[in-house]
Amino acid sequence: MDEFAVLADINKETDQHQNNYQRYNNINFSLKEIQKITKFKVQKKT
Repeated sequence: MDEFAVLADINKETDQHQNNYQRYNNINFSLKEIQKITKFKVQKKT
């Protein structure tokens, strides 16, 4: 395996981590939004 192959591999790994991080942030954001909405609905009923 030459240097370029190693670098390409590292880049692929980094992209994967960034994608996972992005996905995690999106899920986190969605959960917060859902919590806001459900809180609002609960408050409205009372």
